[in-house]
Amino acid sequence: MVTNISKILSNAFSHSIALSLFGDDNSCELPNSLIKFYNKKINPNTILDKELVKSIDLHDKINWGIIEKNKAIRILARDISLLERIDIEELKISTADLYPIFIQHPELIHEFVEDFDKITPLEAIRLLECNEDLIDYIDITKYKFNKNDMSEMVKKFIFSKRIMERLDLSSLEHFSTRKLICKTGVDYIDRLNISQLKASDWIEILEQHPELIEYCNLSIFENNDCYLLTKLVMNFPEIDYLIIKNADKISALGWENLINEDIERYQDICRWEKFTESNWSKVLRKHPQLSSVKQKYYIF
Repeated sequence: MVTNISKILSNAFSHSIALSLFGDDNSCELPNSLIKFYNKKINPNTILDKELVKSIDLHDKINWGIIEKNKAIRILARDISLLERIDIEELKISTADLYPIFIQHPELIHEFVEDFDKITPLEAIRLLECNEDLIDYIDITKYKFNKNDMSEMVKKFIFSKRIMERLDLSSLEHFSTRKLICKTGVDYIDRLNISQLKASDWIEILEQHPELIEYCNLSIFENNDCYLLTKLVMNFPEIDYLIIKNADKISALGWENLINEDIERYQDICRWEKFTESNWSKVLRKHPQLSSVKQKYYIF
């Protein structure tokens, strides 16, 4: 606790001294002995970024050699001219670390990145974010991006065909594949592993792109209680032959939805015996004429 308080007071003293004695608005003549004394007390890491940048008179009076890496990056992102005072190589800043600077000054990328063949997958992503034209220098086909990196790449560059055409889209997981199809429709579907898509994925996809029904493996809707099959058929009545085929599998909730959607189409094949009081209550609210059917099938 005492150490923390001491550090807080030291930082506050450094910040106060720097701005009070050497700030642009408060600069004053001091004896050299005092200047040397106070210079030793000023730590650039304790001064607010915006104050450090704008206090030009202060720049000659602090030791830039002790500035911390993250502080240096933030400062340079605000004022790139301070690059003359900050030794990037000494701080061992990676290409990915320089992202905040490159996003503001993409023209500096070629100055700092000497060999694009040696950058990491993360650095490749960050550089392309700054300037998509760097795809001419970065061979992203050589990288084996992990699942998270691939998802990030697709999310960031989904509308850049130059980049998307060089990604291995078949390696995406089902949820990323679903999102990509929902946003781009048929554009990349031939390069995706759509066999991994679940019935719930297709429901979401087809709600936005019904024309993609031809790519859907309908057999995945025939599993378990076929509830999602009933939702699909309500949007695509032309495939209701699957309802007939799987009539005995369909749950009470599935039949309830079908009857409420189109009683004429499904009344004769409905498995009424599966209905509970809750199902009957909802169906009769919309179709009261079915009360006689309830009396026949529902055992109290």
